[in-house]
Amino acid sequence: VKMSAYLTPPTSTWTAESLFPTLSSCLDIVVRVSSPFVKMSAYLKKLDDFLAEKNPVTDVLSQIESKTSVKKQHQAFAIIGIVLLWFIIGYGASLLCSVIGFIYPAYRSLKALESSETSDDRVWLVYWVVYAFFNFGEFFSDILLSWIPFYYLLKCAFLIWCMMPGPANGSMILYDRVIRPVFLQHEKDIDRLASKTVDSAKDLSSEAQSLAKSASEQVTEMATQEAIRQVQENMNKDKDA
Repeated sequence: VKMSAYLTPPTSTWTAESLFPTLSSCLDIVVRVSSPFVKMSAYLKKLDDFLAEKNPVTDVLSQIESKTSVKKQHQAFAIIGIVLLWFIIGYGASLLCSVIGFIYPAYRSLKALESSETSDDRVWLVYWVVYAFFNFGEFFSDILLSWIPFYYLLKCAFLIWCMMPGPANGSMILYDRVIRPVFLQHEKDIDRLASKTVDSAKDLSSEAQSLAKSASEQVTEMATQEAIRQVQENMNKDKDA
């Protein structure tokens, strides 16, 4: 009886319809597991494309490669590791983060201005807008943000995300989804406030000029009177002598 129970085929049979959900879930798991590796390979491809370009950074890396036989990609990984360690230690991290967030974008902005293409001009203009808003917010919250562990590492990662090429460019995402809608909603109020500020500055400037003019006239008049008085005193002394 026990042997017949083992030899008896199961009552439920596997059908193609029952296999589809299982295969679909397996494929979904495979896609989710492999997606980070696909993104990593895309980032490595972008790094290779950057290292293949002709610029001062790649020129230095090429010279090091010719002298030490260390590939440029390995040098880039070493530099990234040193920078990460520097951020973790924290000494001089603020200066290094400012250099990373300013030097490379400034270089790319100059290249965009001197090139005939206009698409990259908007990308870097948007980056500087986001960079200005970020620095403005950081100025008022620097005391609180400095207590966050690895804050400068997070800041550097944010700035690198903002300057990344392609659809993952963080500055374009923040501008299109946050800054631009708010600006378009309050554009008239901002223009009105800016106009009032300019008019007030002009009034202050004219008042300052008038005050400076009147003060200079008074000083000139006082100096002239003093000079006349000195001359008269000298003439009286000569007459008495």
